[in-house]
Amino acid sequence: MNKYLRYQSNLMYLFVCIILILGSVAMTVLGANQDIMEATYQYLFMLIPVVIYILLSNQSFKQVLRLNKISVKKILIALLIADVAQPLLSLVAIAMQQLFPTYGMAYMPEGNVNIFRNHPLTHGS
Repeated sequence: MNKYLRYQSNLMYLFVCIILILGSVAMTVLGANQDIMEATYQYLFMLIPVVIYILLSNQSFKQVLRLNKISVKKILIALLIADVAQPLLSLVAIAMQQLFPTYGMAYMPEGNVNIFRNHPLTHGS
């Protein structure tokens, strides 16, 4: 792989990362439904930039998107890494929970708070 092609690939990857971030912010601001966001994310912000890159670089779709053969040894190594990583990541999650116990917790008001007092189905009771 020559340096210019590597530079193009890295630049396109940076472009896709920026699009993913801006797209996420835009969809959140627009108040898109979660299901719509997931489906749109996969096609609009991941697939289209890849297709644009292949078209702009004048490469063959068949060559770029081919599936390479993988050996059984590599599959076993990947499974071993996943098995080793799972307990390690659980340990990190527990440590983070101990260090930051209130991170990600919703605010719960204290006292007698009737959250349904203005809801039309409860008639203000």
